[in-house]
Amino acid sequence: MRGKTRLAIFLAALAGFDSRAEDDSIKTGFVAAQKAAQESNRAAQLKTSPPLPQKRLCSDDPIFSRLKSDSKDAPVTVYYPAAQVEQARAILLQAEKSYRELRHFFNAAPSSGFSVYLAQNRAHLNLMYKKQSPEWVVGFGLSDSEVAVLDPKDWTEGSRKFVNLDRLIKHEMVHAFTQGLNGKKQASPCFYIDNKKEAAPSPFWFEEGLAVYVSGQLEDWANAVRYDPAGKRFAQMTDGGYPVFGTIAEFLFERFGRDKILAVIRALPADYLSENNRSETERILYSELGGENRLEADWLQFVLKRYPSGGKPAASTPH
Repeated sequence: MRGKTRLAIFLAALAGFDSRAEDDSIKTGFVAAQKAAQESNRAAQLKTSPPLPQKRLCSDDPIFSRLKSDSKDAPVTVYYPAAQVEQARAILLQAEKSYRELRHFFNAAPSSGFSVYLAQNRAHLNLMYKKQSPEWVVGFGLSDSEVAVLDPKDWTEGSRKFVNLDRLIKHEMVHAFTQGLNGKKQASPCFYIDNKKEAAPSPFWFEEGLAVYVSGQLEDWANAVRYDPAGKRFAQMTDGGYPVFGTIAEFLFERFGRDKILAVIRALPADYLSENNRSETERILYSELGGENRLEADWLQFVLKRYPSGGKPAASTPH
């Protein structure tokens, strides 16, 4: 059928030429006929070829069953492999509790609920991470309102000592609440997409410090605080310093109080996590909180008194 189509197009192209046409005119007609034939074949293939497979949404992963909260004031959903139903129930109860606590703390709530995806094993977590995850990675945010976590039974001994599952989930919830407080619309449900290196959105110390402090993780990590008084300024830190970021938020809340910090969050650009808004975000933060140099100096005095044993180079800071 395709051969007949190609021949028909070719003959139709030649029919318009006078028998005395010059060779270059015939050649032009032949090229045009070839191109038309190729386009016709491509169109036929598009009609008969199956559509390209779409990336599967997390909530549509066939491995998952679903537990959804009945509470309107804590709209949490847990997706889990059927064999891990008991762990899923425990996660749902604690996640509901954390959601209510954060709702009270922020006096606001995200525009949508919150979802937790309980990975079947490390390989399943890697599917969501989209690459081989380091063994210390036991959970991560998938979107503004979703988190993927590894069942604690598959954690390393080091992760069990350093990470609390409930507070890990609450940490990701804090991100959803701060962005909701700021007026940012929630992202659409996650896809299993390439996990790119985070480009230090907003001042990283502010965004992650809030999540560490408000979730209670700093209580677990007090002995892990490591900083170098003569080293990199916290405003330029982008990785490896989560306990330190938590101390910055602790300092800010003690100095300015919750109402002031929440007012600052509301004043930030609606998409303050965007690199495009970084300069405006920094301008607002430093104008509201006392200036970068003063903030850095005052925080250093605070942390030297509160965590005197942590004044060491931060190269070995755990994640």
